[in-house]
Amino acid sequence: MGTQIKHPGKPTCLVARRRFLAIAPSLFQAAVHICQDLEITATGDVETPIHNALNWNYTRFGQRTREALQAALLINEEGSCWQAKLSRPIVDFKKGKSRRYETPKGNGTRSFLPPISPDIRKRMAYGNDAGN
Repeated sequence: MGTQIKHPGKPTCLVARRRFLAIAPSLFQAAVHICQDLEITATGDVETPIHNALNWNYTRFGQRTREALQAALLINEEGSCWQAKLSRPIVDFKKGKSRRYETPKGNGTRSFLPPISPDIRKRMAYGNDAGN
């Protein structure tokens, strides 16, 4: 099960509940980018951040309408997308089940190295008593 978290100006994001899991807000803000499949910039340009991050092709004028898609993009420290948690899982017809996470097309297996600030690194190295 999960909890819906609403960020001001951002789409609702479904975040899974985990026991004993705590994520520093600054780390979450730096490593997770919540976005929609279509976003309009301040200058009126249309962007497709989910498709760009996952190296997918976006067909803007197709023959059918599509349900809106949101995602939480997990960002590596060099700025590349590691994985995306989609609001609506995509069904893999070959395996007969839905995929919870999507990885960028053509990336292969990579480790997740989020952008961790020096303050968080210090707290991780010395436990929660860092600075005391």
